[in-house]
Amino acid sequence: MIVNKNFDYGEITMNKVEERQMKIMDIIKKHKHITINELGEMLGVSHLTIRRDLKVLEERENISIAYGGTVFSKEEFTHFSKRELENLDFKSDIALRAIDHVEDNDIIYIGGGSTCIEFSKVLLASKYDYNLNIVTSCVNVARTVSKMPSVNVTLLGGSLINENESMVSLFSLDIIKELNFNKAFLGCLGLTDKKGAMFIDLTLAKLKKIVAVNSQEVILMCDYNKIGKQSMATGLEIDDIDVIITNKEACEIKELREIKKHDVKIDLV
Repeated sequence: MIVNKNFDYGEITMNKVEERQMKIMDIIKKHKHITINELGEMLGVSHLTIRRDLKVLEERENISIAYGGTVFSKEEFTHFSKRELENLDFKSDIALRAIDHVEDNDIIYIGGGSTCIEFSKVLLASKYDYNLNIVTSCVNVARTVSKMPSVNVTLLGGSLINENESMVSLFSLDIIKELNFNKAFLGCLGLTDKKGAMFIDLTLAKLKKIVAVNSQEVILMCDYNKIGKQSMATGLEIDDIDVIITNKEACEIKELREIKKHDVKIDLV
């Protein structure tokens, strides 16, 4: 009898775990992305319990966990290495147009993400020997532009966000507040009329906001499939942006017509 009771208890415990994991998946599917702490509060368990459940679910490839403890459904989260290859022609066209805004002796900030990395590659390949001061939080961007002969590069430090190879910390926020830029070249994961430009991490979004405030001109490089989509954290309102460079295919997107109502230049390539 004792053995049977222990066996039954084990069965009940396993069922409770599976039931909780099913609830977690239901919540993630509904919200698309949510933090570990929020899941713990909703289900009345510790964040350590949630982490154990998420590890199991991640191994089943049902979810992805990003830097900072944010949980995404697979449909919402696309790994950066894959995104870098997607719509490469569109990103190259945008990067080539963005180069037109670069002037000799500029102090510029370059963001992270696949389009910004493409922009840095185009900048390196340019026949013009730019004399620039470049600040970035993206490791890949810094690595690329450091090969330019007449460029000073500052890489902001912090914790690495694998999804877009950016580094960010509260310390980097303090540093960026003291810097001024002629231009900021930024990408985003989503862009809407109401939410503005959105990013994968809250601290990174705050950094982009400070960069925009401290820049004379903000150029957002956004391939058309980001328009109308949302991501975790809003960094810039539409009115913070001076120029949005996107693809001609964006003309068919209703959200772009709403964005055009703001005082922002739309540059189609």
